[in-house]
Amino acid sequence: MKRILVAVAAALMAPVPAVFAATYTTEAPVISVTPVQERIQSSRNECWSEPVRVYERARTSRGGVYYEDVPVERNVPKCGTIRETRQVTTGYDVRYAYDGREYVTRMTQHPGSTVTIGVDVQPAG
Repeated sequence: MKRILVAVAAALMAPVPAVFAATYTTEAPVISVTPVQERIQSSRNECWSEPVRVYERARTSRGGVYYEDVPVERNVPKCGTIRETRQVTTGYDVRYAYDGREYVTRMTQHPGSTVTIGVDVQPAG
């Protein structure tokens, strides 16, 4: 009787194989990739010089002393706000197939023709 109890105790203490769950990675074919775009608006101040024609009173002598307005070109500083809008790709919506079903996920980089997926197998019930 003592031998049977020892045998049962040893059997209960033996390591049980991990047959209850499994996790692995595999490749799944990509069906489609759609870029996700975002509009980025920015503004900046910019200054430049513009030539402007101004008239200055100049002293001339034509038989006497006369003053007349003479056109002169001057560079005048101008500043303004420049607004820019640009499209930026922020990610990709990836549609892929695995085990007869289609799935969609968003990725930061283009996956190519296949995507690596993690598969977690659990017993039903």
